[in-house]
Amino acid sequence: MKIVIEDEHESGSRKFLNLGHTLAHAVEYKYKIPHGQAVMLGIIAALYISNELNDTAFDIDVYMSYMENHGYPVLLLKEMDIAEMISLMQKDKKNHRNDSISYVLFKDQSTLAVSDIKVSELKNILTALKERI
Repeated sequence: MKIVIEDEHESGSRKFLNLGHTLAHAVEYKYKIPHGQAVMLGIIAALYISNELNDTAFDIDVYMSYMENHGYPVLLLKEMDIAEMISLMQKDKKNHRNDSISYVLFKDQSTLAVSDIKVSELKNILTALKERI
C-alpha cells in the first residue's frame, strides 16, 4: 500500500507491481481463472522472457513445479493460443505502441525494468515457452 500511495500515477516503483500482469490479464480473461492464479502464470512467463532477453538464469522448471504442486493451472501456458494472447495483451492500457508490448522483466537477478518487446519477438519467445512445458 505504501508504494501505491507514494506513486499514485505509476511513474516510479509502482509500475513494478505489474510483474506477471501483462500475460496474466489475457490468460485471466480467456480462461476465466482467478486473478492470482493468472498472475502466477504471468510471472513464470516473465521469468522465462527475462532469461531469453536479459542477463538472468531463473530455473523455470523449479518455478513451474512449485506452482503445479500448489494447484496452479500451469498447463494453460502450454494450451494458450499465442496469437490470441498477443492480441489481448496489445489492448492493455499500458501499451503505447502497436508493434511492441510493454512488459515488466528482470534486467538481472534482482533488478526489474519495464521493457518494450516487439510483438514478433514476444510471439517467438512464448511459442518456445509453450514447447518447453
